[in-house]
Amino acid sequence: MTESTVKPSYLVKTDNIGFLIPIIWATAALVVGVLFYEISGAIFVSVMSLIGTWVMYKLSSLFLSFQQHSGILSNNLYDKVLKLIWLVSVFGFLIFNVNTVITQASQSAYYNVVFSIVYFGFALASARKWGCHFVDKK
Repeated sequence: MTESTVKPSYLVKTDNIGFLIPIIWATAALVVGVLFYEISGAIFVSVMSLIGTWVMYKLSSLFLSFQQHSGILSNNLYDKVLKLIWLVSVFGFLIFNVNTVITQASQSAYYNVVFSIVYFGFALASARKWGCHFVDKK
């Protein structure tokens, strides 16, 4: 294995925790929502954030799987794209939360912060698709 094919530790950790972070995030959001906001809204946004995370993970995985079957990119470039997707999704999650908390009212900020975990679906897909390189079968 060359240096470029070794899975980075942050991708390994993301792959290992999988959907544990979105589940913890939604559970904490549900508790906060039930205690401080309306019960039905808290239940809805918590469940929908989990479903949204799963959908983003599946859609991202589908698009990333094209590389494994067609070899659109070189394998080295594909690894860099996966790292970029992970980085953008994590920074997007953080920046979205900070921006929401600073600029929005309390209740709408709650809903946006809870739903922001959907970005994690992209990071999880990039971590799980590492190593799915194109192999020419000729």
